[in-house]
This record gives sequence, structure tokens and C-alpha cells, in this order.
Amino acid sequence: PNTYVNKELGFKISWLDGWLGDTEIGEVNRKQMGFPITISIPIYILSKEVVEGIRPNINVVVEHVGSLNINEYVNHELDLLKSLGLEVVKYNVNERLNFATVEIKWPIPQGSNMYQIQRIDIHDRKAYTITVTELTQEYMEKNPKTKRDIMDIVQSFYFIKG
Repeated sequence: PNTYVNKELGFKISWLDGWLGDTEIGEVNRKQMGFPITISIPIYILSKEVVEGIRPNINVVVEHVGSLNINEYVNHELDLLKSLGLEVVKYNVNERLNFATVEIKWPIPQGSNMYQIQRIDIHDRKAYTITVTELTQEYMEKNPKTKRDIMDIVQSFYFIKG
């Protein structure tokens, strides 16, 4: 499999054939969105197929958060998403395991919606957000291979020693 390893940020992630890893698009997006230098987007993993105008993708965002705990970080994230006009469909925080999940709906003017699911882990004074951008739940249910590929990629994420 294709694997991206970042010893400096302390993680690795893998993807299957039919997907591409891109280490440059994240920095371009970070600058375009005006994110501070404390945020890094080291890897985008993109489906080779464009479906209904959207290319399913997974990206990893790493933010230095110091002593913030998972609740504090997620509350900050929810406020940010709402200020951008995005709908938070639901979220769940697991304090014991120091992670959270957030489901987001992006309204698209053409009448469809784009969905994102985020998994946020606080580890070693950094927040690691794995964001999956996908199509509607109906599409994903009709295309189990895409859904399975995404699950495999997200589950391949591991923390490593630098």
C-alpha cells in the first residue's frame, strides 16, 4: 500500500490503489484559508474518481494546541464551523480516550450537499483532525467499495514516535 509517514508530526497513514496522496495541496489550502502557521495540512488523500462533481478525499490537519483538552478544542472547532456557515449535524466527545467525531453538512448552491466527517484526537499537545469529504449517505450506501476504502484509510492512521 501507499503510506505517508511524518516523523516530525508523529503519524502515518496509508491508502489503497484508486487513491492518490498529495503533500502539496494542503499547504496551498492552509494559506488560502488564512490558517495560522500553528496549523499544518501535510497530506491529502484523493479518490482518482470524481463523482457528482466531488472528489471524495481524506486530509490530515495537525494543530499545536498546548494544554487544551478535547472538550475545549471541540468547542472551539464547533464555533469556527458555525461561523463559516456550516451545519454541524452531530458530534460526540470521548474524554476518556481523548477523541471526538464531528459530522458537518456543507450546503452547495447547485442544490446538493457535501458532507464531512472529522475524527479529532488530542495527542502529544497536538490536535490531529482526519477529515473525510464524501457524498450523501445514500450515495455512500449504494457504493460500498468507496465507503470501505474510506474506512480502511481512516483506520490506517497511527501515531508514531518522532
